[in-house]
Amino acid sequence: MMATPHHKNPYHPMILANGSDAVLLNYTGSMASGLTGHAHLEQHQGTLCGWYKPAHAGCVTPRYVPLLVESGYQIMLNGEVCDISDYEQQFFPQQALLKTRATARGAVVEIVAFLTHEHTLVERYKIISLPSGTRAQLAFYVRSTAGHMGGLVGVHHTQLEYHSSTPDQLAFDYHVDTVRGAGVMQVDRPADENYDAFPGLQYNQVKVGFTATKYLTLFDTSDTRSYRKQLNAQRECCRTLPYARIKRAHQTNWRTYAAKNSLTVPDATAQYLYDYSMYYLRANQYAATGAISCGPLPHLWAGGVHCPYDAAFAQQALLRNNRLEEGRAHVAFHRQGHAAARKLARSAGISGAIYSGWSDCRGQHLGVGHGRNWQDYLLKYKPLMPAYLVLDAYWQWVFDPQDADHRRNLPYMRDILALAIERFIIEHDDHATMRPCAPGNESEIVVENDTLNGLAYARALEGYAQMCQALGDTSAEQHGRLAGKLFKGIAKNTEQGVLLPYPDAPYLTGLQLDFYLLGLPAKGSRKSVQAGLRAMRTSWGLDSDQPSEAYRDWPWLNCRAGIALAHLKQPRQAFEWLLHAGSKASSLGALPEKIRMDGYAIGYGYVSPHALYAWMMSHAFAHDGPDDELAILWGFDGRWRDMSVENVRLAAGLLISLSVVAGKVTRVEIVNRSAQPLQRTLNLNPAYTGIKNRAVTIPSRDSIIVES
Repeated sequence: MMATPHHKNPYHPMILANGSDAVLLNYTGSMASGLTGHAHLEQHQGTLCGWYKPAHAGCVTPRYVPLLVESGYQIMLNGEVCDISDYEQQFFPQQALLKTRATARGAVVEIVAFLTHEHTLVERYKIISLPSGTRAQLAFYVRSTAGHMGGLVGVHHTQLEYHSSTPDQLAFDYHVDTVRGAGVMQVDRPADENYDAFPGLQYNQVKVGFTATKYLTLFDTSDTRSYRKQLNAQRECCRTLPYARIKRAHQTNWRTYAAKNSLTVPDATAQYLYDYSMYYLRANQYAATGAISCGPLPHLWAGGVHCPYDAAFAQQALLRNNRLEEGRAHVAFHRQGHAAARKLARSAGISGAIYSGWSDCRGQHLGVGHGRNWQDYLLKYKPLMPAYLVLDAYWQWVFDPQDADHRRNLPYMRDILALAIERFIIEHDDHATMRPCAPGNESEIVVENDTLNGLAYARALEGYAQMCQALGDTSAEQHGRLAGKLFKGIAKNTEQGVLLPYPDAPYLTGLQLDFYLLGLPAKGSRKSVQAGLRAMRTSWGLDSDQPSEAYRDWPWLNCRAGIALAHLKQPRQAFEWLLHAGSKASSLGALPEKIRMDGYAIGYGYVSPHALYAWMMSHAFAHDGPDDELAILWGFDGRWRDMSVENVRLAAGLLISLSVVAGKVTRVEIVNRSAQPLQRTLNLNPAYTGIKNRAVTIPSRDSIIVES
């Protein structure tokens, strides 16, 4: 996708992130250029362009991640600062590179920007053209941005203290609340003088072909205790290593991640959004712990927040797209929090382990809101969340059965379920129900036997029992029996074949799709999905259809619809929602969480729509069906005739690769890395031809190829 002033989709600045840092760069190719705050500092939902560290979510009060610094550039023609009047901007997701060509009164500058895993933002500038007879200058600066119009003014004030300046660098210390840090802006060529408007460096001999590379590096106590030592080491790397080598190492890092699987489709927007979504999942996984946040910036749930419900979509997307290491790291994050969760449960006189509903990227519980104490919040208003921590580990086992860490996950899973059995579930003679709690749709009422809570815990109990049995642990038979009883109890919420959100609920919600996805591949009601989609339909897309919220459309509901309908073998409808979800992206590919009734998009860069988009795309190519079915191409309706996919991961660790040429499946490869032969029944969408529906056996630690 190429963002320009004439693009039909709204513009939102680019989020470059590496799991520890995030920078928001606008259409100038940097954080800012020019002197007018309205042009570059007022951004969507008040998040200013600049540098953020998601780990600060648990370090500062109030909880919004603070903006640390702004670093930009100025183009000066005949001594006057010139604003950017035109731009072309393109992001390359598999390399995590942003390229911008910006124009200021006839001066054209090309900028390549990327954020390394060594906490350094690199910006490479090259002057492409200048108006004839013009004296040109270029300046780089770094400053605190507190107090700008249109932003989150007054939430935080980052204090900067400049302590050294040389012709090629400007060093500073910063602090916000208890966080202490240091940074440096350095350029690969000495400046002619200091920039006088802001702290920075100015170049006066600027001609066509002039190049300069700016390196901005920030370390603080949220990264390491020895932040100053690490900063100095990285500063030396930037000083001594050629730009080309630093760029090449960055590209190799991201290409290695991208190479774990791939897919190609003929629609350039869908192709880009898939690649972007896979980039964005890694960009929002905190490097030190494996936590996956809802997003790194203040307008995304305050920034740096781990929500188990949302992160579960990311876990599915990672696993189905063969990102096993990232999935393992996410589950390890839950495992690492086990001791603290047990301690909290003991302090409250409760069995098992109490995990947070919202946490920072280190697992520390964040505020509960509405004046509730944590027990009231976790045990009554958000009992749902820990079930997804169990499901994350279960799904990891389903898709990655050869991993040696599964036994290490059983204790934290067992303790979460012990809490649920004691505090959330009522066992009757022939069924079980959920105790009164807030419903899963986030309404403020309290209901009996909530469906989403019940299904999540039933699946968690069932999955834990299956894992234990497979791993030779015989202690979980009671969990399997209780799961069966809870499924029966939740089924009592059914009216005329439709599973309601809770008994006698007067409306359906977007959770109808969650009910179905929780049951994949074998459980779920077609009628419930269809009824839910009818209830959610708006003139613009899908709304959740619940009293507490009303919106035009939710892109991540579109994606959930695409997944469910592909599984229900309704490819035409599934494909329509796939296309519709992509239409809501910004001109650089950021999907919003939802579209307000006045058409304003909320939450550009929210992780869950991207997770679900990646899940939906892989699911469209291949997914597990009931009774060991391998469903092929059921998310497409025949309009896309030339496609391919490599390494979609399914249950039991099967890897699926296939090619489609002119609507004909020419090749399907199935790799089985398990110790047992596996049988599957191929089921090809009849909109495509080339292979016959039939049973196949994939030998252990081997592969088969089915050709047309």
